Amino acid sequence: MDIRCSLTGLGELAGGKMSLFDCLKGPAERLYDKKCTVYEYISGRDTETGIDYAGEEVKYTDVPCRISYKTVSAANETDTGSSITQSISLFCSPEYDILPGSKISCQGIIYKASGEPAKYVSHQRIELTLEREWA
Repeated sequence: MDIRCSLTGLGELAGGKMSLFDCLKGPAERLYDKKCTVYEYISGRDTETGIDYAGEEVKYTDVPCRISYKTVSAANETDTGSSITQSISLFCSPEYDILPGSKISCQGIIYKASGEPAKYVSHQRIELTLEREWA
């Protein structure tokens, strides 16, 4: 498959036109080296019993992604333990609608409180926090 993209963002694939997204999607997705599962928190009220419930449900599975650790600081020690401070970013396709507050599981590591996604043409970036805060 021969893909040519021009500086204007238009490309040609088998004689047809491509969007800027199509030109950038392939190279960006080649950087994804992991797969993650996205959970969303749900709540509601049981209509029969009237009891409120809260839980999580799987929204997406096997999402191709990349996890980036920006700056890994030394642990801050307190009287009750050591706080782990890291800047963790999840990169994935903008096709996935990942809401703020979603839980992300990637290769056995659980992240919580995902931030507001920064969506770009070729990818999206979501700030994450490790589920465990104390070492």
